[in-house]
Amino acid sequence: MGFLANISKHYETKDGAQDPALATRYYRNNYKVAKEAVMQVAKGLGFAIRHEDDERKEHLLEGKDGEIIISMINITPIETTIDFTVNTTGALSFGKGKKIIAALYNELDKQLMTIKK
Repeated sequence: MGFLANISKHYETKDGAQDPALATRYYRNNYKVAKEAVMQVAKGLGFAIRHEDDERKEHLLEGKDGEIIISMINITPIETTIDFTVNTTGALSFGKGKKIIAALYNELDKQLMTIKK
């Protein structure tokens, strides 16, 4: 982990990310099932729901380590992408945001049907 990773407080996933850990994940589940899984996993990691927007499919969660913005897109009625933006607290993050994203995706991969892209 480089020096910048130690001081960065902002991490986000996206298509085409250079770091595979920060790449968008695709799931063969509808939005409702995917959202329920994300919320359950996030609560298990100590995050509380602060705002839900089912119209835009964006949700805000907060916890002691920071905040997570969840963005979900229905590609088809049975395919959903999930992206995270994590903003951590504290002077040095030591890659905490990336670890939160990894923990979220790890648990979601166990609960949802992944699609390899």
